[in-house]
Amino acid sequence: MTEEELAAFRASPHPERANPEYWEEPEPRKQNPFTVHPGGAGSTLFRPARFPDPGSIPPRQWLYGDLLLRRYLTVLAAPGGVGKTSLTMGIGLSLACNRPLLGDRVHAGGCRVLFCSLEDSEDEFDRLTAAFARHHRLDVDELRGRVFVRFGREAPLVLAALSSGEMVYPDEEAMTHFVREEGIGAVMVDPWVNAHMLNENDNAQVNEAARAIIRVGQATGAGMLASHHTRKGAEAGNAEASRGAGALTNASRVTYTLTPMDEKSAETSGIAEDERPFYTRLARAKANLSPRDKARWFRLRSVNLGNGTPDYPEGDNVQAVESYQPAGVFSRLSDADVDEALAEIDRGGPGPGERYTDSAKGGATRWLGHYLVKRFGMNETQAKAIVTTWLKNGLLVVRDYTDFRQRKTVSGLYVDRSKRRPV
Repeated sequence: MTEEELAAFRASPHPERANPEYWEEPEPRKQNPFTVHPGGAGSTLFRPARFPDPGSIPPRQWLYGDLLLRRYLTVLAAPGGVGKTSLTMGIGLSLACNRPLLGDRVHAGGCRVLFCSLEDSEDEFDRLTAAFARHHRLDVDELRGRVFVRFGREAPLVLAALSSGEMVYPDEEAMTHFVREEGIGAVMVDPWVNAHMLNENDNAQVNEAARAIIRVGQATGAGMLASHHTRKGAEAGNAEASRGAGALTNASRVTYTLTPMDEKSAETSGIAEDERPFYTRLARAKANLSPRDKARWFRLRSVNLGNGTPDYPEGDNVQAVESYQPAGVFSRLSDADVDEALAEIDRGGPGPGERYTDSAKGGATRWLGHYLVKRFGMNETQAKAIVTTWLKNGLLVVRDYTDFRQRKTVSGLYVDRSKRRPV
């Protein structure tokens, strides 16, 4: 464009062109500091894949069962009051003493453990460890020099925060140094919400905090466990159950939920309603690095510490967690009981010419569950589960028969003698 053409262009009727800033040279675009330029040092990070012999690939370094893995983040999400801290304590102390106190395998000889107790005082931490050790007959001398602590009441732990609008990581370097120097293999952060000073509902911010704790694990080889709260009404095994932004569970490689025992499970196991809050279910919600497994159950037991004083003669009773296997519905039936029940079904039903039925709809008088409840002292939920199991495995079959009292064909239960255990 000639000077004359440029002058004419500037004089054309466009108001914004009268502003001198319109003609200022634009600022040069800032260079992206993460850009890898051809031939630069970063280009060496790109290379052909190795495709080694599978037998030469090192296995993943699990620390505790399939729950905690070196260099990765595990999230344990639970509502308040179900034993999240007690379970975290149990996992950490099992690792420290190299014993499967809660039933899960401790890999590679266990490890040193750092508990970041960001809510409880040191006295409360001591009560929890004492209760667990006493209940599991654990000699605390096995733990000395293998358990380390950081208390949020003494000084906040801040892995990530905003300062003048910029993201900073105040305690990441100090934690990395301590974990590396002390040879710590597992870090327990409880609760996660107290480990940063960010908006827990902001995905971008929570992701920064999650990346900070993951960097500690990657730099030190430690497995990182973050104990987190769930939303109200959260379902067991739901990865979206965690409170706040989903970036935390997205950044994790393993996520578990810990929830109270539901009413149906309690009825099936014969647990009274007032005892139900002491039973909790651990379910896997995210399994990127191992197959999903069956849910595990735990029971909270009250342990007296024997620390009574003249002012408080009874001392403290503190919860300790233990593994628990719910009683199956058949736990109430001996082999002789099963034989008796099947013989009753063979004979027919509750009345002359009748046969038992698998249906309890409408308060059916012929429902087999009524007999099981009355004869063996179980509840209706347990009786229904037994009838369902016998139908599924083919021990019971449904066939039509003629009810002479009603003068019509109806369905009833029969025992398949080929599936029946010899008496």
